[in-house]
Amino acid sequence: MPTKGRGPAPKLGEKLGHTASDRRVTRPGDGRRKDWPVPAGEWLPQTLAWWEASLGSVAAEVAWTDEDRPKVERLLHMVDAWWRLMLEDPLKALQQHDVIRRAEVELYLGPAERARAGMVRKDDAPERPVASRARARLRAVDDAVG
Repeated sequence: MPTKGRGPAPKLGEKLGHTASDRRVTRPGDGRRKDWPVPAGEWLPQTLAWWEASLGSVAAEVAWTDEDRPKVERLLHMVDAWWRLMLEDPLKALQQHDVIRRAEVELYLGPAERARAGMVRKDDAPERPVASRARARLRAVDDAVG
């Protein structure tokens, strides 16, 4: 297909030197479970649910270190403020959601970020395909017929 006027042809993964096999499967237990207590304060139920879900994620087990704790706690305050704003003025809250989303991306809290980083729980990892024995069966049938 000609690329005249469209720029250079895109490079395939092999040409760039990275493939899907470069990603490693992360199993729970590779990192330490984060048993950080909820910071003191009056938190909404939605905020507490976010805290529990975040600390239970594979990203928290594998990618987070103790140095990330202040960042996660700041994000907790942002999430709580966002939920409070959502109850008062949903339109304004939706306009400010991008700030939280960017912080969550930085902490690998979204499924796309975890997939790009190769963070997959063993339970979620795809099973290795079982090798087909079709050739051996065809040879057995061919030997029996011929």
